[in-house]
Amino acid sequence: MIKNSFLALLTLLLLFSSCKKPGCTNENAENYNEKAKTDDGTCKLKADIVFWFDQQKSNQLVSQGETTIQIFLDGQLKGTSFANAPWPQAPACYSGSGVSYSEEWTENPTKTFNVVLKGQNGAVIANYNYTATGGKCNSDQFQ
Repeated sequence: MIKNSFLALLTLLLLFSSCKKPGCTNENAENYNEKAKTDDGTCKLKADIVFWFDQQKSNQLVSQGETTIQIFLDGQLKGTSFANAPWPQAPACYSGSGVSYSEEWTENPTKTFNVVLKGQNGAVIANYNYTATGGKCNSDQFQ
């Protein structure tokens, strides 16, 4: 009788403790755990970001004497683009068009980055914030 009561109690404890399984509950995260019931703050998110500009912006940059544009994200150089290389619409990430890069962070589904664009002589052309969403290709059009 004591043995049966002990087994019943042990079974109940296992059932209740498994209901609170911690892990990453964000479906866009690299380490999403579908069995997790409570988020434990360990989600790892990754976003691909493609930087691009259209013909109108290209014309403006060229008329200002720019030949290349360097793209910095949170102070790190991510790539360089020719000022006279516009796109008619947002290119896909890593399609060979635009400047694509990946960023990783933890927990929040979005992250805001500081973007600085510099011309060939190092002069700042633009300085703005861009918010990316984890788990997808984000398009950052320089306006």
